[in-house]
Amino acid sequence: MKIAPLLVVALTLAACTAAPPRRSAGPAPKDRISAAVDPLTKKSAAPTAEARMAWSRAVYAFELGDYGPASEHAAAAIEGGLDSLETRLLHAESLAYAGQLSQAESALRHLVRQYPAPPSAFFLLGKIYLIWGDHEKAEHAMTRAFNAGGSDDEALYQLGSLQLRQGSIPRAIESFRQYVDRHPEDAEGLTRYAVALLDAGHTADAEAVLRQLLMADPRNRLGLFTLALISEQRGEADRASEFYDRFLELDPDNTEVLSQRATLAESRKELDTAIRLRERLARQTPAGLQNRYRLGQLLVDVGRDDDAANIFQALAADFPELGQPYVQLGYIEIRRHHHAEAIRMLQEAAKRLKDNAEIFSLIGFTRLAMKDDTAAVAAFKEARRIDPRNVNILFTLGEVQQKIGDFDGAVRTFHALLTIEPTHTEALNFLGYMYAERGVRLVEAERLVKKALEREPANAYYLDSLGWIYFKKGKLKLALEYIDRASRILTDPVIFEHLADVLVALGSIDEARGYYERSLEKSMSDAVRNKLLQLPASANR
Repeated sequence: MKIAPLLVVALTLAACTAAPPRRSAGPAPKDRISAAVDPLTKKSAAPTAEARMAWSRAVYAFELGDYGPASEHAAAAIEGGLDSLETRLLHAESLAYAGQLSQAESALRHLVRQYPAPPSAFFLLGKIYLIWGDHEKAEHAMTRAFNAGGSDDEALYQLGSLQLRQGSIPRAIESFRQYVDRHPEDAEGLTRYAVALLDAGHTADAEAVLRQLLMADPRNRLGLFTLALISEQRGEADRASEFYDRFLELDPDNTEVLSQRATLAESRKELDTAIRLRERLARQTPAGLQNRYRLGQLLVDVGRDDDAANIFQALAADFPELGQPYVQLGYIEIRRHHHAEAIRMLQEAAKRLKDNAEIFSLIGFTRLAMKDDTAAVAAFKEARRIDPRNVNILFTLGEVQQKIGDFDGAVRTFHALLTIEPTHTEALNFLGYMYAERGVRLVEAERLVKKALEREPANAYYLDSLGWIYFKKGKLKLALEYIDRASRILTDPVIFEHLADVLVALGSIDEARGYYERSLEKSMSDAVRNKLLQLPASANR
């Protein structure tokens, strides 16, 4: 199981952070002078007094951090006959720390050819290659540093870090496993070990290492954050919340964790908590667009439209080129039934979000609410122009075209929809019912509605449509069968009206009267009331 992208970013940053110096054991500063005269000193000439003085100055300058003079004095000592592993090593180290990397690399390569070099020489050589970006040579040098010293833990640590950075995950895992075995309470080593395990997909092992990390350092924020992400990925929301909250107790202003915790609260439908967290985040990062926008959406979700409107108005002022705040303001005005203002906001959004079908659909629905069906058709046509294969837009357009009496336009629209999605049951039924209402193309109407019923055989509206087609064809018994089935599934005023119409045609006047009355209870339709008034007083003719 791969870790989430956010975790990759957080942990990679941690893994690539330069570690503090972990110098392996070597001669103490006061021992450097005596260490220079050792069995490895070259025998070509006895060191001069000047060489010994130069060496003393080199050691002193090195300990003061004056690396340029230290390298010069060390070079003078070597020239004066004090040519040993220790003088060569201090010379190379001084060059490296003075930033003279090419000279340092050359000095170290000479040293490792001439002497059984200590791990620190290979280690320093590896760090130079790392600075140069030559990861292959750096890893080779770090490996030799570890192999040369056997117990040089700094080399092992740096080797693992380098392997992790290179993406050599199995080797990094092995390096850090050895390192944390020796240093089970080293927070940095445990962190990088967890990084490598997570990158390899060993989540359970990584979790165990992170728990070990928190035992060593209960306030380790990266450990808490990582365990929160792992728990969240596993669907263990309570544990994830606990780790996030522990993190925020230590670092209450951490924007990344506040955002993650808020997102988790949203996923759990804890909207009040999510709003509280995002309000905190907004105070800390007032210019943060994404968080402020999401906060506004949450406020809309809980019905705090005035607060949401304030946020979106501020966003529109701060980011005048953006259209989305205007979309949200339009939506809020629709909820407030301020339709003219909603249209104005949506038109502002459309200026900024070119060719956005959703905006024109919202304008269309708002026009419908304003009883301006003709303008609604124009809006839905524009939405269709932008997104011609959107079946939802096509269905609504066809529905409104039928409503304003544009029968032929509606037919063309529904045919276009069914070309894109031939099994769209609502479109099949709507077009078939349109034909039935007009009493035209009844054979095609029957085929369309039957096709819809093949997919949804218990849909009351589709059963009613087929019954109504049979009624138009004069097949009254079939009409009664299907519409009666529909009425038993759904108490709908139109279905009751259709059933009454069929019963009238069959001569069942008293039964028809009952269904007209039931239809009026649901809709108070003048047309149904007139049909009821026109019924004979008695069923006997």
